Amino acid sequence: MSANTHSLCSAWTQENRHNLEAWLDELSREGSTPTRRRISLWDWDNTVVHGDVGDLLMGRLLTDNLLIKPHGASWRTVDEYLSHEADTALQQVDPTPSDERTSQTRHNRALCREWLSIYFKGRTTGGEDAFTIPTSRTYEPRYALLPKLCAGHSLHRLLKQCKDFIAQALEQATDTWLVEPDEDQPCIPAWIRFQRPIVELMNHLHQAGAEVWIVTASPLWLVEAASTFLALPPHRVLGIRNTLTDDDRLTSSLEDLSLWAKREEPVHTPPVLCFDEGKPAWVQAALQRDQTHDPRAAQVVFAAGDSETDLPLLQRSTGRKLWLKRKDSLRMDHALAANPAGFLVQPRFLTND
Repeated sequence: MSANTHSLCSAWTQENRHNLEAWLDELSREGSTPTRRRISLWDWDNTVVHGDVGDLLMGRLLTDNLLIKPHGASWRTVDEYLSHEADTALQQVDPTPSDERTSQTRHNRALCREWLSIYFKGRTTGGEDAFTIPTSRTYEPRYALLPKLCAGHSLHRLLKQCKDFIAQALEQATDTWLVEPDEDQPCIPAWIRFQRPIVELMNHLHQAGAEVWIVTASPLWLVEAASTFLALPPHRVLGIRNTLTDDDRLTSSLEDLSLWAKREEPVHTPPVLCFDEGKPAWVQAALQRDQTHDPRAAQVVFAAGDSETDLPLLQRSTGRKLWLKRKDSLRMDHALAANPAGFLVQPRFLTND
């Protein structure tokens, strides 16, 4: 019997390591053909990276005074689903003069706490709902808030800033904070790391003839900036998309799937985002938009994610489905019990794996 040509590191459980190595060898022998296009799908935050680049960006928006104030007094002009209670709570702790272009958040502890509570918990610090609509299987108001808060920034400049933020975070020690733990206030680490076992597996899949696609519920342009550190092609990153002005500035409007896919159907309200059941929908739309390949030739052979909202993405794979288990999930447990074929459950990797 020949030895495996694909060898993974020891950070994997023994069962998963042997399973993946044998499967990769089989995939390599089969190869890709013009009528059979192999694709692997990867969630980004806490899957490819240890940490969350969206949280990192939110921290930098606050600590670097990068929130551009909306025209008029209300933040509801930036996010129509922000509640009146949340908008009022923000206004009460923001004494920024009306002629200031950016909100002065850096040294305003109360204002930072309010934004963090809205962003992480979906509630004001007083416990009121921060959004007027609930989370659905295609829209998460908290995830949609971040790209909306970047409205007014130049896309070109923001991409450069995000690359700088990520480069700095990759160098930070793993005990450093952008927003430090304080009572019940959400905290934001100042560091991220690429998960080496995952990057290694991505490379093996690429060598075996499978394309690597990133499918994330973070802002598209943010993950495009982060993916350059792994030399991943930006056109294979799917995420939440802002619409742009004629001079390439971000607006607070998010692109709906039907509009992006150029389908003759009504635009959804709220928009269908690259989130939960929206993830495989965006993948399918991307395949159909690609004029260089027949979408019928595409076969998703692998998918990986860490959250229960990645389940629809994992179920898109006809091959292996990797769940990086960070916490218990009844939704994932029920899916595994109903159809365990191809599922691999991997405990969380250590930061230094």
